[in-house]
Amino acid sequence: MALCGCSSLNETTSNKIESSLEDKYGIKFEVSSIGGRSRRGGSGTVQTYVYPQNDETLHFNAITTKEGELKDDYIGRIISENINEEIKGEMDGVELQTSTNMFYLSANDKEETNLDITLAEYVEKYSPRYITTSVIVKENSTITSTSFQLIMEKIHSEIPEIVYYMNVFLISDKDYESFLEKPSSLSFFDKSNLKDYKILNEYRLYIDKDGFKDYTSNKNK
Repeated sequence: MALCGCSSLNETTSNKIESSLEDKYGIKFEVSSIGGRSRRGGSGTVQTYVYPQNDETLHFNAITTKEGELKDDYIGRIISENINEEIKGEMDGVELQTSTNMFYLSANDKEETNLDITLAEYVEKYSPRYITTSVIVKENSTITSTSFQLIMEKIHSEIPEIVYYMNVFLISDKDYESFLEKPSSLSFFDKSNLKDYKILNEYRLYIDKDGFKDYTSNKNK
C-alpha cells in the first residue's frame, strides 16, 4: 500500500480499514486516499477512499469512527457500476463515460455483504428513492435524446417501482480526452464536474411507471 505523504497514523488507519473490509467481504482492499477527519460529540471519524485489489477502477467510500465502527458504500457502488457497464454494452461504438448514484430516504445497506446481489434484489431490499446516471459523451452527431431510451427501458424493467433519471452531456473531442485524465478515484460525477468544459448539448431524461420522458428544456434535436 502506498499513500503519498502518509503519516504513521494514516498508515495505521489504512491497515485497519483494509483489514476490516477484508473480514466483512472476504476479499482484499487497498486505501487510495484518506480524506478529512472530524470530531462530533467526542467521536472522531475518518473518511477514506478504497478500492478492491481486483478492480482498481471501482472506488468507494469507507468511514470509521473512533470506536472502530466501519460504514461503507461498496455494495451500492457495485450495483451502480453494473448499471454503468450495462449502458456501455448497449451503446457499443459510442465513446462515453457513465456514473450512477442512488438516493435514499435513509441509507440502510451498510450491513449488506452479498457481492452478487442483483439490482432488482437490492432495490426491493433497500428501497432507494430514485437512481440517477450521468453520461458524458464524446461529440457525436448521431446522439439524440432517444438514443438512450431502449437501455433506460431495459434497466427500468428490473426496477419498475422507482424512477430512473439520466442526464446526458455531449462535449468536444478535446474536452472528452481531457476528462479521461481525471483521477479514477472520482467515484461519482455529475454536471458540476464539467464546469471547465463546454457542454455542446444536454439531455435530461427519466422513466417511470408511465414510460420514457424527455424533460430537457430548450431541446436541441
